[in-house]
Amino acid sequence: MSEHPTRSRSYSTPSILDLVLTRDKNIMEQLTTEAPLGRSDHSIITVKLYCDKEITTSTVTKYFVLQKGLYQNVTRNQQY
Repeated sequence: MSEHPTRSRSYSTPSILDLVLTRDKNIMEQLTTEAPLGRSDHSIITVKLYCDKEITTSTVTKYFVLQKGLYQNVTRNQQY
């Protein structure tokens, strides 16, 4: 949860209105608040999360089978 006000207007008391909901509070590494965008009265909240997930990659090679092309349909539909 943010410890700094995330919403304020010039005529009211700043308040903490925004929450970050998670099942595990240990995945939050860092929470920061930044200036609002434009005329908004809500601060920007940036959350850095720690996600321990193994990522596997594979290489996929795509190629065209030129012998299966319907070339007669291509030339029939061309306009010169």
